[in-house]
Amino acid sequence: MTEPVSPEEWERLKESLQRALELGAAEREEYLANLEKSDPEHAHGLNELLQDFRREALESPPWKPIPEPVDTLAPGWVLQSRYQVEERIGSGGTGEVYRVYDRHRGIQIALKTIRTALMDKQGAVAALRNEVNTAGIVTHPNVCRLYDISIPAPGSGDPAFITMELLSGETLAARLGRGRMSVEEASPLVAQMIEALEAAHGRGILHRDLKPGNVMLVEEDGKKRAVILDFGIAQCRSPSDTLRSVLSGEWCAGTPAYMAPEILDGKKATIASDIHSLGVMMFEMVTGRLPFEGETPMAIAVRRLNRDAPRAGRYVSGLDRRWDYAISRCLERDPKMRPRSASEISLLLHKRAPLTFGKVSFSIAALTALLLVFMAVRPRSVNPNAQADLDNARVALRNQSKEGFGTAIRELKQAIDAEPRWADPWADLAYAYAAGSNARFIDDKLALHEARIDAMEAIRLNPRLAQAYGALGWTQSLDFNEWPKAESSFLKGLELDGTDARVRYWFAVHLRKKGRFREADQQLEKAMELTHRQDANVWSERAFLYWTSGQIGKMREHMAEQLISFPNFPATRYLNARLLKLEGRYGEADKELAFSEALGLNPATVLVERASLSAFRGNAEKARGYLKQIEEMARTGQVDGLLVAGVYAKMADFDRAFVWLEAAYKEADNTLLSLATSPVIAPLRSDRRYSDLLLRLHFTPQIMQQMEFSSSSTSGASSQPSRTGTS
Repeated sequence: MTEPVSPEEWERLKESLQRALELGAAEREEYLANLEKSDPEHAHGLNELLQDFRREALESPPWKPIPEPVDTLAPGWVLQSRYQVEERIGSGGTGEVYRVYDRHRGIQIALKTIRTALMDKQGAVAALRNEVNTAGIVTHPNVCRLYDISIPAPGSGDPAFITMELLSGETLAARLGRGRMSVEEASPLVAQMIEALEAAHGRGILHRDLKPGNVMLVEEDGKKRAVILDFGIAQCRSPSDTLRSVLSGEWCAGTPAYMAPEILDGKKATIASDIHSLGVMMFEMVTGRLPFEGETPMAIAVRRLNRDAPRAGRYVSGLDRRWDYAISRCLERDPKMRPRSASEISLLLHKRAPLTFGKVSFSIAALTALLLVFMAVRPRSVNPNAQADLDNARVALRNQSKEGFGTAIRELKQAIDAEPRWADPWADLAYAYAAGSNARFIDDKLALHEARIDAMEAIRLNPRLAQAYGALGWTQSLDFNEWPKAESSFLKGLELDGTDARVRYWFAVHLRKKGRFREADQQLEKAMELTHRQDANVWSERAFLYWTSGQIGKMREHMAEQLISFPNFPATRYLNARLLKLEGRYGEADKELAFSEALGLNPATVLVERASLSAFRGNAEKARGYLKQIEEMARTGQVDGLLVAGVYAKMADFDRAFVWLEAAYKEADNTLLSLATSPVIAPLRSDRRYSDLLLRLHFTPQIMQQMEFSSSSTSGASSQPSRTGTS
């Protein structure tokens, strides 16, 4: 297009382009003629796009690499007196691939040339060198190992190239050329690709051009090993900011059929982009076709920008429901709605273990009694849609993000609509509201009111549902007046089912607030066993517990494991930032905070921690600058008052700290329920206003004594945050 347009007009133009492309020639002319009369300016822009589309579709698609000679190297050539070229074995968008003999190593390796067009881009040499050096540190059996990069001197005539592991086999693209795969054949390959992505993403490396042609299937002992090629080097280096520049012929690396919609729209690549590409591959593996098809790359691109992907189950009868759902999650147009990490896809694909009784035996009478109880509290035949909605909600809740809570609540309401007398979704809905409030994504007053109603309804429908009592205890533990009653609800839940990991997790958080750290740790240890150490929330809570109780050595050891197990969980990076802050590694802490926000942590929480970090560094001016921004945010949204007070306490501004604490009390901000033990407000403990506020929060002398406090003194107290990810 020749003239710039507003973002709003650009969105309109994309929609109109989609509509025009779907019409026949005569209908399209009529559509354009009517548009000329009703909106001439919009019609002019649409005509320009259509002209660009026709030209690019007929002449040179915008993703087509700039042509270069196919045989850059010839057999027998020796590069750098070391690499002896044997034969060309492939080519792609970034260059040709040759099998060469490495005289220094004494082995055959692969050598990939880099097209001149890539190297001519401004900053490309430095960026590419950095990418290859970084990608080279990923050592994983499902990632092709990069060895080195060679950038020739200008004018030498030698090509730039990368050396890498030589693999023999066929590409996934070649395999799919023979037809679709069964789930049984696809499962191990997808599992391996997920592991490869986790290994690379954990090092901060994106692929950016994930497609079947970049996956090699290597035969080993009768099995196939999936190996992903070209990590970190296949990225867009053109200055294209939106689809407009793509339409106008800007060259961009990537394959449109597998590119995420946000990349097609000129946005930055992220982990979510790689996950989307994997989702397209999974779709193609089990269906034998792409989710979007078209005569030209641009036709595919426009459809991807304006349409939701179809369900894979639409094309495969009897496709496993978990596969269908997992693929759909990966193909969400909104990156925030996709799985947050590759490992989360594994959780979506994981099949529930069958119910077994082991060596336990039951009498006929006992089994009959159990059956009667089951029939009394569960619908005779649960609506499969309700079950699917409940499963979807539980997966969404793992995200611990605004979008995750919103999706979960929506799915749970659908489950309740389908099965109103089924207690399970009511209990989960109570938790979703309470946890969403606790993470500052839902208004406290509304959320806790809804959560309590839902928990009580779950108990009414099923008086023996452990999770219902756990959800009630959770809502009580966040209420100024009800929190002393929470323990009895948790204990009732555990009495009914001691294997419910979620109830143990909730109870541990409550015990931590009361300063009963050893008991909290015991509950968390059991929860970790019950979840097979696969629940990131339980891991994060244990790290908070160590931070709260001053066991920094244990926290350090725990975080070393958590960073490996859950590197892309927002709370992992936030907790690591806190640890780095305590160790005086402020620059690293700041980077971790940025990462946690990029992963979806509440921006207000991150901003408060930035203020705290500045206060720790002794930069009071910068800290107050952040605090001013936080005050503005508090006018329109919720901010963790206890944490803000902690920043002022660090700067010895006690009066301002108590202003925030009093405001939090008036707003019934349940972060204050960490007041007795949170490390962030430790400097305030000798102030009379502190003990007065504790009493108003029902921290009675008896409770304080149990916590090794007294009503007038706080000596000997440990500390703890009240809400996962914040105080």
